Order: sequence, then structure tokens, then C-alpha cells
Amino acid sequence: MIFSMVARKLWRQNCAMLRVFFLTVVVLVGMPACASNPIADRGDVDAAPDDLDCVAHYWTLAMLLPPQDSEIAGERLRTAAIAHGRSHPGISEQTLTAEVQPIAQARARRIYARDEPLAALDADLAACDARYDFEHHPLSF
Repeated sequence: MIFSMVARKLWRQNCAMLRVFFLTVVVLVGMPACASNPIADRGDVDAAPDDLDCVAHYWTLAMLLPPQDSEIAGERLRTAAIAHGRSHPGISEQTLTAEVQPIAQARARRIYARDEPLAALDADLAACDARYDFEHHPLSF
């Protein structure tokens, strides 16, 4: 409940606050060590996304959404981060942030520049939503 209230407030302020909230979740749930291979270089693009992939996909979504709509991304991001933390004990917040944040930022830039179709992110989000039993709402900007 407290996470939800804090998340709502942070989402309404700005994306910079996303990092602060995410790092708080990392500290409180004891996030695990990230996989040694970066998300972007995994190679098997047809594989179902794992929790770390979903953290990156939801983080990208949070950066693309206007603040008034970002609560949905926050809930999903928390769910993926907690699931990742449970399955991989031992990561520092700096390691997770250093791996996920640049990937999400780069993808958001590609989408804004129209170098990557929004449909690609939407497909990834649909797979993550199915993983965590969220109802998927197709993206439209």
C-alpha cells in the first residue's frame, strides 16, 4: 500500500523521480545480480522475456508515458522488479540501474526518433503483461 501511494506521487512529478523510486524498491526487496549478458545482446529475440527484460520494457514505457498515465507503468515495473529480486538474490541497486536504465533510455530515444516502431515495444509489453497476468492495453501515442 505504501509503495502504491509513493509510486503515484513520484509518477506524477517526473521521470527523474522514477529512478529514485526504483532504487528504493531495489534496496527494500534486495534485488538480485543481473545476468552477465546485457539485455540488448541476448540474441534470442523470440524467447519469452524474463523478469529483467520486463523491468527494462516497463521502464521504457514509463519514460514514454505522460506523468498522468504513468501509474500503470509503475505498478508493472514494481511487479517485474520484485519478481526479479526474488529469483536472483544479491544485486546492488547501482548494478541493476546501470544495466537497465541505459537500455530503456536508448530504446525510448529510438522510438521517439521513429527508428524503432512502437509496435515492437507493445509486443514486448504484451508478453510481459501475460507473464504477470496483467490486462494488456495496446499502446497508442
